[in-house]
Amino acid sequence: KRLNDNLAYKVKHSVNISINKKWEKLSINLNGRYKSAIEEVFIYPGNEPDAFSVLNGRISYKMDDKKSLYLSVQNITDARYEELERYRMPGRAISIGARIEL
Repeated sequence: KRLNDNLAYKVKHSVNISINKKWEKLSINLNGRYKSAIEEVFIYPGNEPDAFSVLNGRISYKMDDKKSLYLSVQNITDARYEELERYRMPGRAISIGARIEL
């Protein structure tokens, strides 16, 4: 039984943005997304996820043509959000790594 004419799990507004900047061997990427609140769900009616925004970033340094180092941060602001009702998405995650081409 439908409560209204809303399509379940559909957000009304969604915005994605990405900014990239490169200085010689250094590259920076910031990307973010916003989703408005979900108005109807099926599994747990009354537990519709709120609107949220998430910001991610990555800095990489190219040592030479075959080697680079990076630092990546997902969910920089440690936002607490759900894309499905009662299913919490991960908090902040930091990754440090190297890329080597053979």
